[in-house]
This record gives sequence, structure tokens and C-alpha cells, in this order.
Amino acid sequence: MSARLPLPLSRRALMAVGLAGSAASVAYRPAYADRGSTALLSDTTLEPGLVLLNAANLTPAFRVAQEAMEKLARSVREDPSFQNRDRFQEMSEAVRAQLAAFVGAPADGIALLRNCSEANNLIAHGLALSAGDEVIVFDQNHQSNRLSWQARATREGIVVRDLPTPIDAQSEADIIAPIAAAITPRTRVIAVSEISNRSGLEAPVRKLAEFAEAHDIWLHIDGAQGFGWRPLDLQALGCTSYSASAHKWMLGPIEAGFLYVQPNALERVASPIQSVNYWLSHGATPQGARRFEALGQRDDARLAGIAATIARIEEIGLQVIEQEVRALTDYLRMRLGELPEVRVGEPGSPGLFGPIVRAYFDTPRPVMAAQRMWDAKRIALTPGAGSLRFSPHAYNTRAEIDLAVGELAEAIRA
Repeated sequence: MSARLPLPLSRRALMAVGLAGSAASVAYRPAYADRGSTALLSDTTLEPGLVLLNAANLTPAFRVAQEAMEKLARSVREDPSFQNRDRFQEMSEAVRAQLAAFVGAPADGIALLRNCSEANNLIAHGLALSAGDEVIVFDQNHQSNRLSWQARATREGIVVRDLPTPIDAQSEADIIAPIAAAITPRTRVIAVSEISNRSGLEAPVRKLAEFAEAHDIWLHIDGAQGFGWRPLDLQALGCTSYSASAHKWMLGPIEAGFLYVQPNALERVASPIQSVNYWLSHGATPQGARRFEALGQRDDARLAGIAATIARIEEIGLQVIEQEVRALTDYLRMRLGELPEVRVGEPGSPGLFGPIVRAYFDTPRPVMAAQRMWDAKRIALTPGAGSLRFSPHAYNTRAEIDLAVGELAEAIRA
């Protein structure tokens, strides 16, 4: 988190505007220090006994955040009057400032949206481009940051250069090299995932930003798999725009995400959706990235979830969560590597990959193995083409990884 932008909302302030729930009942103790610890598990809504190794898809929420959202949602449905809902104008600005501090960005550059897909599409369809302008993407981009550009290419004649993701990279330079080779005088945008949801390959965003700036190219980063489990400073990162969701690694609400755009670049993006200026006072003109929030009626209660989630993460410490996630991922790779039937991960250097690990094997089919693991021990993960995708989070333990690897071995040899 950026030291230049202090967190503007204390717990007292959160409670004063009705954004915080009750204090968490347990203090977090990392599992790598205490193999049997389930403290973070009991701090979330995750059902006991469910082994969830699927943070890249959807996670539980912090219990304190879920309670805050439910309380606020009941208030709105019991009293939907304008007078009751007027408070959300102030709340949205408080949460915007809190989130901006959390990600190291100016508040005017933050749009409070529903998820990463919405934010990606807003950039893909709203950025000022002309026929013949070129956009570079990787083929492992999430569909919302790949197919959205291709849809615009079909409609408007922009050119999308869809590059093979360099999963065999041995250095950051190997990731940048195919992009550098693909640019032309018509290249206007580079749009890539911070961490691939398919392979876990991590883009060197800071170096990509320097490269893009040197060539006057817009750099858009899909941060769905990089946001929420480690510190983020968007001003230091240097990308032109960045999107993220709260429902994955952040352990936050569903339909809560954000788009960041550098304030000096905002005028280059038009909102493809027009509605009322939802968060603003009647008759006000949206300032900064707020104009992207004119999306009609929304689930206001998620504001409470965002605020309480950030407050809980600040109490635990993002550095602690990051250390936990990395330690568990290393342990997972080691344990999977002990299975002779399994090839672990991609051919590139392990140091270039985030907390997403694929286990490749021939028999039985991964879908069958995943179903067997679920039926036997309620182990939840994602099957793919010839592989299973594991994505552990800090609520997991080494004992759960041992269980999952053991059940995978049983499934393969059955």
C-alpha cells in the first residue's frame, strides 16, 4: 500500500457512517507458522469442511463484511425512500477514498463498478480508437479483456493482435519480447492480464508500463488475479488503466469492483453506458472516473462490504496474507511434484508465476478426477484442458493441500 496515501477511514469512522460490522472474533495466525490453524477460515463465511482451492474463481467473504452488507441491505429494502438512500452519496465518496488509499491511487481516478469484466469492457469499448488502430493482447487474457476487443474489431475495424502467451518465459524480458516485436506505428493499446487465470503467468507490469510510455501506448491491466492478496500501488505501477474485482482474492463482496484510469487520461475514455448520475447529488456533473458509474439502480449494500473488507485486511496486514499465499503455493507445487503421473505448472521459470498452479496428467480425465475429489472429500478446484487448476489462499492450510494431493493421487490411480 502506498505510504503517500493514508487510509482515510478509521474503524470509528466506518462505524459512524454505518459501514463496519462487529469486530472479528478471532485474530489471524498464519498457517505456515501453525500447521493446524484455521483462524482465517473461521474469520470468513466459508463452510467448515469445504476444502476450497479455487480463489482464482470465487472466495468466501470476511464474516464482518457479510454481516455489514446484510444489515445495510435490510435497511434499504425495509425503507427504499430517497431520504434513506441519500446516505449512499456520502458513503460512496468515503469508500472511494478508502479504496484509493488501499490501491495507491488518486480518488478521482477510481470508478466503483460491479466487477473486472465490466471495467475491462468499459475500456475496450470506450477508449477513443479509429479503424486501423491496433491493440495487442495475449491469448490467455480473460475473455472480458480479449473478446471485448475482438468484438470492437468486428464492429469498427480496429486490429487486434492476439499473441501466444509466453508461458515458457525464463525472464521478464521473455514476456515483453513478443509484445515489443508486435508493435507498429498504429499500435495504440496493450491489454494484458496482471496474472493469467489460466497459467498463472505474471506480467512485469512496471516494465511494461515503461515500455508503453516510451511508445505512447495505452497499457490496460486486468488485475483480477493480482489484486487483494498483496500490496498494490497503482501510481508506482504506472499502467494507464487497471481493473479488479473484490470477490476473488480480496475476500470481498460479489458485484463489487473498480476501474482505475490515470486522471490525465480520463478524457480519452467515453462511457458506453448512459443513465442517471447514480452516486452524485441531483443535477451534479460527474467528476473524474465517477462518470463511469452511471449504471442505474445498484446494490448499495456492497459499499458496506468493500469498506469492512478493507478494514479487516488492514487489521491482518496484506504482507502477512501475501506471505501466506506464496508459502502455500510453493508447498503445493512441491507436493504435486511428488506425483510421478503429474507435470506441475508451465515450462517457464516458476518465479514468473503467481498463486495459480496447474497439474497436468493423462488419465483419468481432469473433470472426472475433480468430481471424484469433490465427492470423496469436498475438495473444490477448477478442471481444464488436460489439467486441474489449483489456487490456494490464506484460509487454506498445508493439511488441506496434503489432503488434496493425496486424493488426486487416488483419483489418477483408480
